[in-house]
Amino acid sequence: MIRNSRRAALLACVAFALATSGFTLANGGEFFQPAGSGKVDLVYFGFIKDTNGKLITETAILRVFVDNLEMHFPFMPDKPGHYRSPDIGAYHKEMGVDVDPSAIRIDIVMPGWKQVRPISGKVPNKTKGTINIDFLMEKV
Repeated sequence: MIRNSRRAALLACVAFALATSGFTLANGGEFFQPAGSGKVDLVYFGFIKDTNGKLITETAILRVFVDNLEMHFPFMPDKPGHYRSPDIGAYHKEMGVDVDPSAIRIDIVMPGWKQVRPISGKVPNKTKGTINIDFLMEKV
C-alpha cells in the first residue's frame, strides 16, 4: 500500500515537471512570444558577460536608441546575465516608419563596468526576427 502511494506521488511529480517544462524555454520558445497574438517583429537578446566569459549577475540597464523615431527604450535584463529587448520592430510599425538598422544603437549601463563589445552599441544589419547580441563588459 505504501509502495503504491509512493509510486503515485513520484508519477504525479514527473507529470507536473513534464507539463510545465514547455513554459520554461529560454532561447526560442515562450521567451520570444509577443504579448499579443502577433509575431515578433524585431527583438534583440543575448548575454552579458565579463572578459573571462562569466555571466555578470549585477544590475544592468540596457538602452535601445532609435534615432529615426527619436525614441529610446531603457529596460532591465530578464534575469542576471540575460536580456531581451522590447519589440523594436513593433514600435516602428506603430509609428509607420521602416526599420533602419543604422539608426538603432544598443548600450548597457552598469556601475563599475565599461562596455567592450559590441563597440558603440553597433547592431547587425537585420530588420526582422530575434537577433542575438552578446555584451562583453570589463571591470573599471
